[in-house]
Amino acid sequence: MDAPDYAPIPNTLAFLDKLKRPSKPPSVFDRIERGVFKVTLVLAGFMLVAAGLGVLGVLSREVIRLLTMSILIAILALFLVWAISQIVEMLLALRTGYRRAANRVDQDIEQDDAIVQELTLCDPFRLRERSKHLEAKAKRLTRQAGMGPVIAAIGVVVINFQDSAEKAELFARLKSVPLFIYSGSLGVLLGAAALTVFAGKLEHIAGLLAIAADRIDRK
Repeated sequence: MDAPDYAPIPNTLAFLDKLKRPSKPPSVFDRIERGVFKVTLVLAGFMLVAAGLGVLGVLSREVIRLLTMSILIAILALFLVWAISQIVEMLLALRTGYRRAANRVDQDIEQDDAIVQELTLCDPFRLRERSKHLEAKAKRLTRQAGMGPVIAAIGVVVINFQDSAEKAELFARLKSVPLFIYSGSLGVLLGAAALTVFAGKLEHIAGLLAIAADRIDRK
């Protein structure tokens, strides 16, 4: 008896494309959230560069202070916009009885079911194997993202040490070190947030693969 001819399993990038919602454009709140994250990441990069130039002595303290205050004000304004958008979205959800959120969940389930149905043409053993690999990768990314707060905490300890050293006149010239560490910590935390989101997508894909394998076994 010949072995069944199974379809190939899509790669991770193809799955990410399938999980998108091409039929419906993202809402205003989704665009605000994505825009705030991207702009904040860019501003954190500018702050890190400015702090590095200050440590190297390329920029004066007055210029660094002006750039830092401008960037911090911009970040605070972005955070305020994001917070207001979240409050408005919550109020609208309460007003409509979570109708939009419930409809979105149903649409996601229908989309996932269509993907699972396509996967039933694949080898169930390979589906489970790929699912376990993705789950393991998602766990590693989650642990890696968890290092973000740890690195930020280490940065605070370094800043406290630097302040004590300045009082003891050990590092009198390293005035820009706190700014350098704060901006670097912000970038690390934003990167950890991005890793957490990506790990969640991998867990989603792993779940779909496992569901498809179970559906094949029940046939």
